[in-house]
Amino acid sequence: MDNKAVDLVFIGHLTLDDTVLPSGKTNYDSLGGAALYSAAGANLWSNRVGLVSRVGHDYSPSYLKQLENFGIDTTGISRNDQPNIHIWALYDRDGHRYFIPQQGGGNYLDMAPVSSEIPMTYLQSAKGFHIAPMPLPCQEEIVEKLSMLQALVTLDPHHEWLDPEYHERWKRLLERVDIFLPSEDEFITFWGIAKENDPDRYKEWIRKTAAMGPGIVVLKLGGKGVLLYHSINDTFHHVPSAAEKVVDVTGGGDAFCGGFLCGYIQTSDTMRAAMYGAVSASFVIEDFGPLHMFEIGELQILDRLSKLRLLKTII
Repeated sequence: MDNKAVDLVFIGHLTLDDTVLPSGKTNYDSLGGAALYSAAGANLWSNRVGLVSRVGHDYSPSYLKQLENFGIDTTGISRNDQPNIHIWALYDRDGHRYFIPQQGGGNYLDMAPVSSEIPMTYLQSAKGFHIAPMPLPCQEEIVEKLSMLQALVTLDPHHEWLDPEYHERWKRLLERVDIFLPSEDEFITFWGIAKENDPDRYKEWIRKTAAMGPGIVVLKLGGKGVLLYHSINDTFHHVPSAAEKVVDVTGGGDAFCGGFLCGYIQTSDTMRAAMYGAVSASFVIEDFGPLHMFEIGELQILDRLSKLRLLKTII
């Protein structure tokens, strides 16, 4: 990164993904993982992005070199002697998606980074940290460390750790998180509520979530965009999806988180941040994996942002 200080840090897993679409089209050994998708989403808007993760013995050094060539700081990535996490991303004929860890691959706990692996340079320079989906104990340990800093902390939960039995732990965790960004499916699991066609029906539950600690809650609604809540002003805003083409929706929510964090750090404006996130998400779902994101030009980015602004004024 030419010795540029890292402003934005993304903490979580790096995976190798095998994707099968309903059409039978496949894409094998694609670089993946929520941390990488989030970093790619932020990289559209900033060249001061760093990753904290663990990779296995079968994660080729050439992959990390690719990321470095794209401008991602990989100082926070460590290697261990276990196999990397390998994921099947399978779609059924109705478009439902399933993430299945492959046998023989690393597991989520062993391959999750810990706070001692965050480079001191990141702790000293970064303005924002995003904690990508990982097992709850891993997120708790990271948040404990970051709570001692002045930096902004955003968190995206892992879908397997949202059952009501963990509510007390989430209350303690969310007290130390600035922005919480669950997906719709994760949110309804967390509160044990029904899925709604009208996102406004979630407002009561979003307020309850914010009361647990985070000043901003962003409910990711997939193709319906996002519903933002700012507890200080008790205000809600909806930002629509910016998608123009959909190939594989994997990583869309993660890329949104990256764009949102960057936008909020740069502007302190939740609406602007959400539009950055929506643009990031729209680009990542246009192809397999996150690497094509690094080839998108500034004019393309600004054009899509302009279209989203226009769309927002219409709806």
